[in-house]
Amino acid sequence: MRSSTSSNSSRTLGSPTYSRLRFVQLAISALCLILSIAVVATAGHSLQVYNKQRASNNPWWLPLWPGHFDTSGTNVLVGTGSVLLALNIIYLVVSSIPKVVQHVVTLYSRANLDKQLRLSVRPTLSALAALGLTAPSILLSLFTVIYVHVLNKNGEAADTIQTWTCKFSNSQPVASNMNVPAEMSNEMFGTLCSESVRLL
Repeated sequence: MRSSTSSNSSRTLGSPTYSRLRFVQLAISALCLILSIAVVATAGHSLQVYNKQRASNNPWWLPLWPGHFDTSGTNVLVGTGSVLLALNIIYLVVSSIPKVVQHVVTLYSRANLDKQLRLSVRPTLSALAALGLTAPSILLSLFTVIYVHVLNKNGEAADTIQTWTCKFSNSQPVASNMNVPAEMSNEMFGTLCSESVRLL
């Protein structure tokens, strides 16, 4: 009787529907992982250029008014991207645990441990892991997008990196024959503007 029950559960878990569902979960998580890397890299690059050029007193960044720029939106994007990156890595590791545990159990012959930890044997646990890591990701992403959009739209008293670079990205850069270093001009403003616009 025990063997018939286990064969029935393996038939439902090994069904094409369950395999497709698992593939979709992993594909979405991998896509989110790639997008998180892109967000962290792009926002991090904008913040790095801003900090570097501010430190070298680039006149385009108004060194006499250090409080004019609000970089909290870019900082939030870097932080959110990092958290989402970590959550997706955790999910991918947790979802690959069944295979790792199966190999370890095969080596050490502990069948009970295999049945307790394998997410593929416990679809409810797999769904809870996916939901537990997806729900915070969605809420955090939604909050971040709204927060950064509000900052960019209400930039009358202070500018964000996006509003400032987009405002002056078409301005004539300092003539290249004047041997002015790139840190002292607005050469990067076009790149920073397009990066920050595409980020959202």
